[in-house]
Formats: sequence, structure tokens, C-alpha cells
Amino acid sequence: MGINTDRLGPAPTPLKGFTANIIQPMGAITLSLLAGKAPRTSATMADFLVVKAPFLYNAILGRLTLNNLTAVTSTYHLKMKFPTDLWVCGGQVLAQDCYARELRYEVQEVKTIREAREAARAHPTLGKWDEEVRDEQSLRQAKPNEPLELVSVDPQRPERTVWVETKMAPKLRQVVKRLLFEHQDVFT
Repeated sequence: MGINTDRLGPAPTPLKGFTANIIQPMGAITLSLLAGKAPRTSATMADFLVVKAPFLYNAILGRLTLNNLTAVTSTYHLKMKFPTDLWVCGGQVLAQDCYARELRYEVQEVKTIREAREAARAHPTLGKWDEEVRDEQSLRQAKPNEPLELVSVDPQRPERTVWVETKMAPKLRQVVKRLLFEHQDVFT
């Protein structure tokens, strides 16, 4: 693309493949992305990790970029659609070309699951602070401050229940129960 490597920032993390192969990105960069062909275009800023590896694609768009474009993808149709100022547009030719190249791509090395796991153990990538540390005590649910009443919101399915506060005014409790009953699909 002709972008100077001086513009690359630090990469947040190494990339892992399906076979536990690890690629260390050269860096990260935020670029302006223009999707579509004039006059039917949509623009957004996108973060990319730059890697030096043989690859079939020029770039992979992540969920955040697709969401920013409000894009809808169809893997079956090899198509992505997104709204523009003039139209909803999408391109299929490039996706079909990439898919055809992927089918022709010769697999360089295939490892068994056991070999991949052994390779991952031999080259640990997680540091001391990378692993999530959870305090199991904090995951326990707090106990209520007052007595609660178990209310069934669907007479046809009595197992669909919610807890309701007992110290509120009787009229308010009836309003809450009616609201829960009317919107039971949301609460249970």
C-alpha cells in the first residue's frame, strides 16, 4: 500500500491461528476506509493490524468496522451490503475472486491437534498479567435486603417466574405484576 512503517503503532497482541500458530504483527494503524464505488460509497475509520505473512486477502474487516459501516454479510452469497447516501450497495465479484483463490491455495503444512497443542505449550504467549484473574467470592450473587415474592408471569407455564419486592405499596405491586405479565417475553 506504500505506507511507511513509521506510521505503525504498537500491536496490542499476537495473532493466533486455528492450528495454534502465532504471528506477531508488525504494528497497528488506523486508516480511512472507503467502501463501494463512486457515487455509492460509505466511509469510516478502521483499525488494522499489519502482518508480514503469506495471505490470500489484502485486509480482513472486523466486527467493529462492519458495524461502523452498518454492513450485512452473507457468506452463502459471498456478498456484503451496506447503506450509502444514495443506495444500499454491495459487491460480489471481489468476494468470489477471493473465494476462488482460497480454493486453489495449497496448504503448506498441516499439523495434528496434538502437534498444535504441543507447539502452543512450547511457546507460551501469555504473560503473568495476561490471564484473567477472577475472585470467585465476587461472582456470588448478593442477598436481597428484604423479603421477595416469587410471581408467575405466565399461567400456562408456571415455571416462568420473577422475584418482586414485597415492601412496595399494594397498588404499585399490582402495576408491576401487570407490567411483568404484559411483557413476559422480556422478563423471563
